[in-house]
Amino acid sequence: MRIFVSWSGERSRRLALALQEWLPFVIHSIRREDIWVSDRDIEAGRAWGRVLGDVLAETRIGLICLTHENRRAPWIHFEAGALAKHLADAKVIPLLFGLQPEDLAGSPLSQFQAVRLVESDMLHLLRSLSAELGDARISEDVLARSLRHNWPELAKQLAEIERVSIDEMEETLPGVIEVFSHRGLGEPHPGRVVHFEEGFESHVLYSILFEQATRRILVFGRKNRKMFDKEHRDFLDDLPRRLADGFDFRCLFLDPESRGDILRAAHADDDLPDQIRRSLRNAGAALANRGLDPACHFRLYSIPRTMNLIIIDDAVLFAPVELTTDGRAKPLTKCGFSVVDCRLSLGQRFLRTFLEVWDGAAPLKDL
Repeated sequence: MRIFVSWSGERSRRLALALQEWLPFVIHSIRREDIWVSDRDIEAGRAWGRVLGDVLAETRIGLICLTHENRRAPWIHFEAGALAKHLADAKVIPLLFGLQPEDLAGSPLSQFQAVRLVESDMLHLLRSLSAELGDARISEDVLARSLRHNWPELAKQLAEIERVSIDEMEETLPGVIEVFSHRGLGEPHPGRVVHFEEGFESHVLYSILFEQATRRILVFGRKNRKMFDKEHRDFLDDLPRRLADGFDFRCLFLDPESRGDILRAAHADDDLPDQIRRSLRNAGAALANRGLDPACHFRLYSIPRTMNLIIIDDAVLFAPVELTTDGRAKPLTKCGFSVVDCRLSLGQRFLRTFLEVWDGAAPLKDL
């Protein structure tokens, strides 16, 4: 049985590793190697998207290590979204460290049945794990005795984790944030991550990005249609000069020949493949007409995507993919989005995600 453990932040990471060591002592049918801790168990050089897909295909239950400092962290929501798309709600369990279930009110994580990391609640977690063992399922009285015997060891580790200080971020986001707030996108909500209530995938946003970018623009999108509209002709006209000076411009498009379930989860329109083909032809012509080879700047991915990413210099713009009740993605145009410094750990993860998906994506083909 595969157990997926998600974390974000130092205390959450230590919780995940403590559970990875402790659970096999409580339920002997679970081996340490059955407990997959995100990031730590990804071998260097393996594409994150492919690894996540492989692991989720074998996962029976997902645990999310939540603390005060990470309960709203985008990476937690990113992996929780991936888990929710592959598992039934009852098999995604937030583990609360120093939190109460009501602390998740208003969060996407509130839809799941949370368990506090206290002895009185842990039997619920053990029951859920045991239920996935099939014929090897353990009776409740045996689980209770095992919990009483092994709880002191985990309690000792939890006390040590509680003493870990929560580092304050000293780094600041690039000056592009100030430009956003003064160009019609509203005032940001500052913190470790800056959030804007609206404006994603809008012409206003792309105009700002194209004006401000000096080193790179990397896009993990679906159709990327607006980027190549006539409103941005000045940027496209200047792109050959920028590229000659070392500018990095790359766009990931959803492959219109992806599996049906991936296409349905990516957009509400049934004619999405045709829309992507039209967008690709338009984008390709926009580059070819300026003497650029589209194959050098566009690639096609065919994996599930739970986060929209635009990377401009050292800023990462991201917006989670939200689904309708029938499992289709909600529109992204003018939706809210967040921005994080690419040099911080979260920004580095998003940049790594883009680069790994790019490396695993297919070259452009005739459409």
